[in-house]
Amino acid sequence: FGQHEPPTLENPLGVIGFKPKNIGRARVAGMELSVTGEGRIGPVFVRTLCGATLSYPVNLNKDTAARKAGNYIGDFFDNTGSIDSINLQNILPYRNRKLLKADVEVEYKRFSVGYSAFYYGAYENIDFYLLLLVPGLNTFMKKTGSGDWVHNMRFAWKASDKLTAAFLVNNVANHEYALRPAKMDAPRNFTLQMRYLFR
Repeated sequence: FGQHEPPTLENPLGVIGFKPKNIGRARVAGMELSVTGEGRIGPVFVRTLCGATLSYPVNLNKDTAARKAGNYIGDFFDNTGSIDSINLQNILPYRNRKLLKADVEVEYKRFSVGYSAFYYGAYENIDFYLLLLVPGLNTFMKKTGSGDWVHNMRFAWKASDKLTAAFLVNNVANHEYALRPAKMDAPRNFTLQMRYLFR
């Protein structure tokens, strides 16, 4: 937030507001673990996918010690669970450091049902003036607490080898969540999908 263009006769205040800017130096590392599987339980075919992602995005202009790889790696492992108050100010703002995902699909003959769940960790660092200037944002961020769970479902019918019809329900619980502060993500929505394979 600030003045991005100088005042002129036509615009005596100049241009004041929010403007995204790249940070001079940053270091981001992370780790991901995924497990997939598929197989049959009697006549039912089952597919699963589970995964977790953890990142540690640091502003090197604020945390000059993290410019040394050894210090950064040590901080990365020290802060895998929660960030201590000393390192919190060094985290790049507007980042979800934690993501969990799970997906299960069962298929029986020409029908399939799928369920997926995503966990988006809470923002740990947000510019304080954004909380002051955007009405209701502070309350919303407190309501979010430790993060958000979003659930999706899908139902499909394979009419032939070439034609599949699917019904998708995203955000089944109609949960209010925002992957970017002050930018709400979609409420519950329904999609009817038809796929035809041309050969």
